[in-house]
Amino acid sequence: MHQSPFPRSRRPMLSAVIQTATAVGLLLALRPLAVADEINWDDAAYVPFSVMQAVNPDGTPAWTIPTLPAPSYAQAYKFRGVVLNDSRDMLNSADGAGFMGGQWQVYIQTTETDPQIDFGGAALFMAQKYSVLPIGHGDYTTEQWAAELLRINYPVFDPTGAGVGTPVTEPLRKGDLIEVHARGGFFHKGKFNCNEQHNTDPSFDFDVVILQRDVPLAPTSITLDDVMDASGDFIFDQTRTTGAEYYQSQYVTLENVTISDAANWTQYGAVTVTDGTRSFAVKLGFNDAFSSAALPTGPLDITGIFDQESDDYTSGYRMWATSPADFAPAVPLIPGDANADGVVNEQDAVRLADAWGRAAHASWFDGDFNRDSRVDSLDAAILAAHWGQSMPEATAATVPEPNAILAILLGIVASALRRRRHGG
Repeated sequence: MHQSPFPRSRRPMLSAVIQTATAVGLLLALRPLAVADEINWDDAAYVPFSVMQAVNPDGTPAWTIPTLPAPSYAQAYKFRGVVLNDSRDMLNSADGAGFMGGQWQVYIQTTETDPQIDFGGAALFMAQKYSVLPIGHGDYTTEQWAAELLRINYPVFDPTGAGVGTPVTEPLRKGDLIEVHARGGFFHKGKFNCNEQHNTDPSFDFDVVILQRDVPLAPTSITLDDVMDASGDFIFDQTRTTGAEYYQSQYVTLENVTISDAANWTQYGAVTVTDGTRSFAVKLGFNDAFSSAALPTGPLDITGIFDQESDDYTSGYRMWATSPADFAPAVPLIPGDANADGVVNEQDAVRLADAWGRAAHASWFDGDFNRDSRVDSLDAAILAAHWGQSMPEATAATVPEPNAILAILLGIVASALRRRRHGG
């Protein structure tokens, strides 16, 4: 029998051992405990995302999971794509975290650039507790869930695709080109998701191998005109060649919108954006940077994953943003103008001070003026160099004297330290 290069956990054995595991290194040592795969994956077909996400005129699925020929008749399919998000920035995978316990999800999209060959993507999802759902079967214990996260977060790296590789020491991440061997999946609220069919039986596992790391991602630029009509209704095209369906599970930049409802600007919250006449939902990921990030203001370009969450299957489109850094000014601003009010002054210095030392996920509106997702002395120097400038004079303004820049920098740092000391 052919063995898959994508190992699955032998859960009864792992459960007893993982109870004593206290470090990732020990968990990684458990990976060789795998069982032979009953599926000959050479017989499984590669499925394009455009086929996987095909729909009928009413939005219901037009694709069904293929089965292998006799004697197996098992569900099995393969696909490849680039990971669009870090799992920890989208859902909370912690043991017992919510209604379904821990949850894990990443989106991947095709690398094909010709839409005549393929377009779009799909989500990979699993959860700890399936018994809470009418169609669910079984729950993972704390130890079993840890083993599942290990299996999926630290897959084999096999750049040759030949089935020979070693487990990675850095977890699956955005920009990884992966191949997935899948045994199940569900159509969920307008789209097909690869998952375990809400069943803890290993025969429903999906397995991942990393083929390449740090693949550059180039989002597709869209406006609300591309997915909505003039009255604000979503454009549903059953052929998926136009409208919202075309962008299903794709990495996009939604251009020139403003936030109209920011009441839930927080970790795992949501905001509503508008182009002046139409509204659109942006779901924020579980990234804790959202809890302290400054609210983006003014016209925005938002980069994220186009998605759908609808019970009628022809509407309910939205997008995921998994980092505050996904929100960028849509129009040129004066370097240092963190609050986008057209002038560089104390208000911008306060924003920078509040985010001082942030090492990841910072946005322009936090003070990340050189767009490296951090707030540090480089950004403070940019703010100081443009201190006092306003939009009409920005191009002609002079840079302050070195002593003035130093004074501004010292003031920013002192303000940051005071705020941290007092918990403000």
